[in-house]
Amino acid sequence: MLLRFAVAASCLLLAAPALLACAQDDAAADSSRWDDDAAPAEGHPGIDAEHYDFALRLREDTDRIDGAAAVRVRFVRDAVDTLALDLVKKDGRTGMRVDSVTWKERAVGFDHEDARLRVATGASPPEQGETRTYRVHYGGVPGDGLIIGDNQFGDRTFFGDNWPLRARHWLPAVVHPADKATVTFAVTAPDAYQVVANGRLEARVDLPGPTTRTRYRSLRPLPMKVAVIGAARFAVGYPGAAAGVPLESWVYPQSLPSGFDQMAQAGRIVRFFTDKIAPFPFEKLANVESKTRYGGMENAGAIFYSEQAVAEGAGIEPLLAHEIAHQWFGDDVTETSYAHLWLSEGFATYLTDLFVEHAYGPERFRKRMRDEREQVAAFARENPSATLVDRRYDEATELLNPFSYQKGAWVLHMLRRRVGDEVFWAGLRRFYRAHAGGSADTRDFRAAMEAASGGDLRSFFEQWTDGPAVPRYEGTWRHEDGRLTVRLRQVAPEDFTYTLPLEIGLYASDGAEPRVETVDVNARRETVSFSVEEAPARVALDPRANALIDVASFERQ
Repeated sequence: MLLRFAVAASCLLLAAPALLACAQDDAAADSSRWDDDAAPAEGHPGIDAEHYDFALRLREDTDRIDGAAAVRVRFVRDAVDTLALDLVKKDGRTGMRVDSVTWKERAVGFDHEDARLRVATGASPPEQGETRTYRVHYGGVPGDGLIIGDNQFGDRTFFGDNWPLRARHWLPAVVHPADKATVTFAVTAPDAYQVVANGRLEARVDLPGPTTRTRYRSLRPLPMKVAVIGAARFAVGYPGAAAGVPLESWVYPQSLPSGFDQMAQAGRIVRFFTDKIAPFPFEKLANVESKTRYGGMENAGAIFYSEQAVAEGAGIEPLLAHEIAHQWFGDDVTETSYAHLWLSEGFATYLTDLFVEHAYGPERFRKRMRDEREQVAAFARENPSATLVDRRYDEATELLNPFSYQKGAWVLHMLRRRVGDEVFWAGLRRFYRAHAGGSADTRDFRAAMEAASGGDLRSFFEQWTDGPAVPRYEGTWRHEDGRLTVRLRQVAPEDFTYTLPLEIGLYASDGAEPRVETVDVNARRETVSFSVEEAPARVALDPRANALIDVASFERQ
């Protein structure tokens, strides 16, 4: 996803300001008392969700939804007496009330408290490996997760917005990102609405009312964070296929024709990632104008973009690239927990950078990398103990920061420079193949890159994923007697010493191409010198944007 997030008193942008809208204030967005940002507590013992079949009824005159969910689970151990699902209970105006739970058409006992629905597994305890389907009938007004309200043109809309755990406001499911299942949505809505969802459109049936039932099925396992529906008055375009992937554009009628033009840019992005990584993992790619609280949300095969991003129009291509990259990393390969969010957001950020390099050349790419580095450095100055893999977070939204996005991108950039382009892409492909349809953590990614490169990357990964902040340097340079001497001192972080190759650029004149010398920085203080006949006009650290460093000062002595 792309969004704005606050650092001190300002917003740092992950893409051009015209593309993005600040996420809604959490208090306003979540009218329930449940903390949807926290990592889910333990409480789904002994089960693996395999498939959800959701039947939903939406109405024009009320925010209440009625739902029936068939939940197929596999029991991974013997004698599991309780099936635990996530679903926020009705509390005041919002929340869900469960009317019944059945197994083999027989009622079973259940307990629904807070945000957890506990279902008795039945008179005969399940055996390890056994698969069962339980049916939950429920209804209520979603406090969050399914955003119901008017769009910018005053038309009523319904949009799923599940990240990180908000699916539990409207869908009984296991919402942990690593628990993935195939999903079917059958949505009954007034005829005026067109419905989009994950997967392949199976049927659209006219019913009395007048209403229409629309059914989609996803054959690829999904985390619930990206399993959604959208219902609105849409104009739907079919710009063809890219690398065999059917493309669809869903925009409000008032956004025509520019909305279609913007979404049509997806084609060459899909072709680039398909060529570099693997075939597109889902049945289609629908790019959808929506009321997501984020600039874009990478719902699997049905990406939602904010109204503001579509309205701004110009420059939307990097946003499209970011969300499309997520289809491989974040959706099909999902982080085992949000502590490893960089495997989703950092990957999408850097893959966008690589698409820009491919489409527009190295200078534009380097500018993006320098801009991203400055965002990382600013965040590190304010958060000197922050790490890329953050196992200490209380709320997942804390991780929507420049480390998960831009530092993650920079770690990939430095890894690419270390192993080379060919090995880098081979490692990404190996990582994807090994975990497609499942989940992975940082150790899994390191293993894939080590297998591709044939080298030991332990120190690299430990330093850049578990080390605090980023290295911040003060330095001076001096030319005397035909030699250039550079002195560096790492001033932050205080209790951790970074080691890295660092390029030093020597410019004979302004505008000239630099002579580049590479030194290995292995200590908090380093002094290096080179033979240089004439004093350079300027000396710069990292002239080609290859190292994640923060330069406090670097002056001629």
